[in-house]
Amino acid sequence: MIWKKLVLEPNTSYVWKAGRQQVYLQKRNKEWMLGICQSETAESGVVLGQSATPSEMPVWSSYTGDGGNELLVLPALPELPVVVRPIAPFQVLPGQTAVLYPDIPLTLQFYAGSRKKEHLIAEINSERLSQTWFGEPDEGLLAYVRYINFADAFQPPEQAEHHIVCPVRISNETQHVLPVERLLLHVDYLTVYTSESTLFTNEIRIKYHGEGQVSDVLYASQPPAVAKKAQQVNAPRSQRTHNVISRSFHIIKSLTQY
Repeated sequence: MIWKKLVLEPNTSYVWKAGRQQVYLQKRNKEWMLGICQSETAESGVVLGQSATPSEMPVWSSYTGDGGNELLVLPALPELPVVVRPIAPFQVLPGQTAVLYPDIPLTLQFYAGSRKKEHLIAEINSERLSQTWFGEPDEGLLAYVRYINFADAFQPPEQAEHHIVCPVRISNETQHVLPVERLLLHVDYLTVYTSESTLFTNEIRIKYHGEGQVSDVLYASQPPAVAKKAQQVNAPRSQRTHNVISRSFHIIKSLTQY
């Protein structure tokens, strides 16, 4: 899968397909024209920037830019944190480590020319995720929910299609069984890599030290070992700070019922 700049021919429609979403773009003089359709079935894989005529006419939105025709489309993680919930009960035994590979539906970012915030035309989620409010009423935050069969998540999927694989390493440093019922992922701190036909993030490493104790949460600075010949295709949305990570510890602890 190749993510690179494209030069659009004027007044020509191009399509990007991910999941059930079909995103069409045209460049007309200084206007970027964007239209979205939904197919009845999910696309196998991702279609990037093919010249195409919409099968049904979308409602076009117009974005005024400059005269340039260069378009950069990048895979990204959702704009909100993601709560991963196992479909069936999942526990980590005392002193053991579990490495999981949950997959998260990707978001397509469309930039006029280059990856700058002021050049962002639109972000389109490939799949609609339910939202949830978690934490205390006055200290919680809004997040997406992703239900995962952890029995299938101990190995990276062979084909992630329109998803990004997010490796999570959970270490139980106590003498008690650790039940994992809900796990919060601050995906805005993650880098996106491409490896052959699969998208990965850097690994999240969580060490649980016991009930009432702060858990260590680290974000690896390189792609996971399972991502062969990985190349970075998108940077994190946010830069990590000590204050942000400290606030995250309590939320992760409560979500996993530490």
